[in-house]
Amino acid sequence: MAKTFTAQLPQAADPALTHRKVPRLMQPSVDPAVDPAVVGQQIIQISINSSEDAVLHKIASALTEVFQADGTLVEMVDGKQSITQTLVWHSHAQSPSVEEPFSLWTCPEVNALLQTGEPWVCSDVRQTPVSSALASRCESTNVRAILALTTRSQGKINGSIAIFRQQPYEWTEREIQMLRAVCEPVALTLDRILQARTIRSLQRRTP
Repeated sequence: MAKTFTAQLPQAADPALTHRKVPRLMQPSVDPAVDPAVVGQQIIQISINSSEDAVLHKIASALTEVFQADGTLVEMVDGKQSITQTLVWHSHAQSPSVEEPFSLWTCPEVNALLQTGEPWVCSDVRQTPVSSALASRCESTNVRAILALTTRSQGKINGSIAIFRQQPYEWTEREIQMLRAVCEPVALTLDRILQARTIRSLQRRTP
């Protein structure tokens, strides 16, 4: 089962449920002045300067700001199993008080598309054929529009990023390209975390 971290400040941190607040920019979408390369460098710096426990949280917060979104999900996958989910809601977003795993992989239609390396561009979940589980999860979190893409390391999927909006929304080509651009540094971060966990696991098994 995936380990889920959800965030929304201001609230005190909890070992199982971490809450953070993301600054809200006023533009309705990605600012044309924002350079994807600069955002990529920001993510790399977050990866370098953050602890393993905090890094995905900080990346999700940064992406929520960049995309002017209501929330961002960063999911780490080992093989075909989701092992860590970090979900950050913007402070203005209507988010549930109790979180359950929010995985796009449970929806066969979305899963099949994400496996190809193409983004899932959904302007309104309620007008899109999705599994009952995903529809119910979106209903409980007020999610209407989703932009999602997998992250890959050495050709293999190691995670995914999903940007959420709580109103129907037509994603722009610039936003799609921005998501493609940030997937590479996020993939490198996920790979580093997975490698560190593998090393620790091997060390524990060593007499």
